Amino acid sequence: MSNIQQIDLPEVGIPVIPVDALDSEEAYVVFLAIDASGSMDSYVMIMQQALGSFKDAILNSKDAREFLICRCDFHDRFNNSQMTGYAKLEDMETLYQTYGMTPLFDAIVNGKETFMKYRQLLLDGGERVRGAFVVFSDGLNNNSFASESQARKAIEDLKQSEIVTAFIGFGDEAQNIGANLGFKNVMESNADGHVLRGIFSVLSKSLSQNSKRVNGGTVLDGFQI
Repeated sequence: MSNIQQIDLPEVGIPVIPVDALDSEEAYVVFLAIDASGSMDSYVMIMQQALGSFKDAILNSKDAREFLICRCDFHDRFNNSQMTGYAKLEDMETLYQTYGMTPLFDAIVNGKETFMKYRQLLLDGGERVRGAFVVFSDGLNNNSFASESQARKAIEDLKQSEIVTAFIGFGDEAQNIGANLGFKNVMESNADGHVLRGIFSVLSKSLSQNSKRVNGGTVLDGFQI
């Protein structure tokens, strides 16, 4: 565990690590939204194992200290307490629980707002910032205040700011959702535990590769998926 503490910043809306507490002049900011609705019940143990492997894989990369990650497990009626806030990777929780419905659009819209506010805070503090906005879901949105058009606008705003966007659709109900919302990178797969572990292996490798790309100029997009 790191000894860097998060603080509550009203201008961001969730706890974050302040700029003056960072130990690198470069930051790779990752928003990882994971569907934790009741339909994922049968994958709880596999998801916990996959998250643990994902965390370890990035921690073993040479750029691990640059990662600032916010994990968002969205379910039931969404609120910002479902976001952990931005922390060092070693502090990311790997526990996973499920219940309720799928507020996918709320997770995207609210997640984008906090992501962009924290990104700007880091930029204002002199950090060189790159980032990724990753959403994992096995089903259709069914419990959001935000609309599909608002979610689509959020993804477009992220892409305009040269943030890598990726959607992993897991199972039949999630087919075409990522493409319809405008995500640049879309992976669709069958609902299978082996596939789930493989997805997080791909994610860890892709995030590590993207974190090394381009200081200044155009940020290269494209997960290896």
